[in-house]
Amino acid sequence: MYDVGGKRSEQSKWIDCFENVDAVIFVAALSEYDQALAEAKRTNRMVEALDLFRSVCNNRAFTNTSIMLFLDKKDIFAEKLLYSDIVTQKPFSDYLGPTKDFNSGVLYFIQKFKDCLIDDDFNDSFIH
Repeated sequence: MYDVGGKRSEQSKWIDCFENVDAVIFVAALSEYDQALAEAKRTNRMVEALDLFRSVCNNRAFTNTSIMLFLDKKDIFAEKLLYSDIVTQKPFSDYLGPTKDFNSGVLYFIQKFKDCLIDDDFNDSFIH
């Protein structure tokens, strides 16, 4: 198992990890929907995670690779929803669910990740 890191500066090291990969475990923090990247203050962290997930899932190197998505920091996400509405975040202004609703928020972001999948034949993927 390799942890290739989430910072942009770490991403250039990933190419060496692509060979003979059986599975990719992609971890994204639900709680980062209202935060900016440390290295790019104008980029929303969840948007960055979605873009990266799209890139990984649709990369030819992973055509025959299982991809598992784990959405973590659900406890922090639940707390933040009480004072930081999803819909007030510009990239997520299309959110139609009720405010402060944990389940609706989780389902919204699950759908956002599913929308990243271009290949209709994409299978053996898991979201947790």
